[in-house]
Amino acid sequence: MTSPRFRTLTGGRHGVTVRRARRSDEAGLLALYERVSPESRYRRFHGVPGARIVRLEAHRVTHGGDGTQAWLAVAPDGTVIGCVSMVPGRDGAHEIAVLVDDAWTGRGIAGRLVDEALAQAARAGVGTVVAWVQGDNAAAVHLFRSRPGARARFEDGEIKVDIAVVPAPTAARRLAFALQPAG
Repeated sequence: MTSPRFRTLTGGRHGVTVRRARRSDEAGLLALYERVSPESRYRRFHGVPGARIVRLEAHRVTHGGDGTQAWLAVAPDGTVIGCVSMVPGRDGAHEIAVLVDDAWTGRGIAGRLVDEALAQAARAGVGTVVAWVQGDNAAAVHLFRSRPGARARFEDGEIKVDIAVVPAPTAARRLAFALQPAG
């Protein structure tokens, strides 16, 4: 069994590893933000961010001081090629955002990153994860709406996808189930 902190995507077909972001990843994440196309950066930040905003975001995501949790997709050569972050909101829901290097899109990386974040949300007892997506971003709308428990609606000029998180079974519930008599 693999550790929840280190997993390999698609059976290792691409050799991409998904793992928690660390402080030492700040430069690699900043390089990802700078490397992606202007459209991808616009989609991730919902606007055209200046260099200062991009630097602050890379720091926030890798240091997590505000409760932010993040996972990275890392290529075999160590290059950061994707990131998903999850930030707690005031209403108890967590907001999620994802970005994958343009050269690596279409390989299931965004889905694997989102699934990792949702699994952590379940382990932490988070009830809802929210994704805000531009209405014309069909790939992201599909990515989030295809998750179990997802509901989407148009709100404030964007599509808001609420994903109801299924709680992870606790050790006590797993033990109680295992001790139940058969049939």
